[in-house]
Amino acid sequence: MSPITKKIIFYILMSFFVIGFLVVVFFGYKILFSDKSVTLPKINLSILDELIEKQEEIEKGKENGFLEESSKPCIFRGQEVQSGKRAFFYLRPSVSAFESCDSVKQARACNDGQWFGDPRYKFTTCERTIDCKIDDETIVKNTEAIELFSRKTVSYGDDCNHYKKKRVCRESVLTGSPDYKFKTCVVDTENTCQIAGLTLANGQSRTFFLKSEVPFGESCGDNNMMKRTCEFGVMNGDQNFTELFCKVHDPANCVLDGVEVEHGGGRVFYSKRHAENGHDCNFFAYFGKNGEGRVCNNGILSGMEEYKYSFCVD
Repeated sequence: MSPITKKIIFYILMSFFVIGFLVVVFFGYKILFSDKSVTLPKINLSILDELIEKQEEIEKGKENGFLEESSKPCIFRGQEVQSGKRAFFYLRPSVSAFESCDSVKQARACNDGQWFGDPRYKFTTCERTIDCKIDDETIVKNTEAIELFSRKTVSYGDDCNHYKKKRVCRESVLTGSPDYKFKTCVVDTENTCQIAGLTLANGQSRTFFLKSEVPFGESCGDNNMMKRTCEFGVMNGDQNFTELFCKVHDPANCVLDGVEVEHGGGRVFYSKRHAENGHDCNFFAYFGKNGEGRVCNNGILSGMEEYKYSFCVD
C-alpha cells in the first residue's frame, strides 16, 4: 500500500474516532440525564472500502504514467472510456487478406478526457478483406480494375494520360507498379504566361516577332525577332515582341503606260509615242544592256524615266 493511501486511511479513521467520541459524549449526556433508551446509529464500513479501492486505482494509474486525478471520460466515435481506463484502436479500418488486425492495433489510455498514444490509431474496428484499398474513401472490389496515375499534377503542355495505367485488384493486392497510386491528375496552370492567345508553361520559350509583316527586301529575322521565356508568370525580354508569325511581302509588279511588268521581268519602252525627224521607233527605244529593256524590281523600273511609252508608231 502506498504512503498516500495510508495517509488517507489514517485521516478517515481519525475522522471516525472524533465523530464517535462526540457521539458517545452526546448520548452519554442523554443517558445520564434521561431515562429514555437511545439507539446508536450504524456506520457503513463499505464506504471506507470503496474509498480505499478508488484511491488504489488512482495510485496505480499514476505509477503507469497516464492517469491524473480526474474522472472526465474520453469519447471517440461513440465509444466512451472512463479516465484511467484503456481501449484498443486500429491504424486502419481494414487489412488485407495477408495481414492481421493485431498488427495495426494499439492500446490507448484515457486521461481527463484526452487520449494518450499515437493519434494515427483512430479506428475502433478492423476487419480483414480481399478487396483493395486506395485511400480512406476508395475501395476496389476483388477482380475489378481501376485507372491510376503516377503523378497528381503535370506541367502545362504535358498530358496526364502519359502517366496513367490500369491496375487490377487481386485478393487485396493491386497489380502493377505501386507508383501509380493517384486517382486524379491535373495540369498545373500556376506560373504560366498568357501572350498572343497562347499559354506558356513556366520555363517554356518561344520566338516572337516585332512585326507580323515586313516589306519585300527586309528580313523577319535579325532585329525583328526575339526568343522570350516564361519566368514564373512573366515573359522576359522586350514586351514589344508579341507577334507569333512574320511574313515578308511578295515583290510588287511595275505598271507604266497601261502595261504591267512582273517583278524581275523587263520590257522595251520608248521616249516618243511617234517617230519623228526621219527616225524610226527603234531610235527612240530603250533596250537596256542586254536588250531586256527596263527591268522591274519590286515596283520600280530600271533605266531612264523619259522612256515612258509602252509603244511607238512609226
